[in-house]
Amino acid sequence: MRILTGLLALCLSGFSFAGALPDSPHLYVKGTSFIQVQPDIATIRVAITEKQKSLPTAKENVDKIMAKRHRNR
Repeated sequence: MRILTGLLALCLSGFSFAGALPDSPHLYVKGTSFIQVQPDIATIRVAITEKQKSLPTAKENVDKIMAKRHRNR
């Protein structure tokens, strides 16, 4: 049984050397590819930033900008 196990281990370890690169000249080919397509859905996010010393003034300014943008649609 030990002899059979030893022969099996020897055969299996031989396969690990089969994947090594050869010593003689050889070719190695590697390639990549990509396809550019138009998206089905686009998500656009917009943010309005206002810096003021008082929060109510900043909110009022942002509300005015949003109302102006909404009317121009």
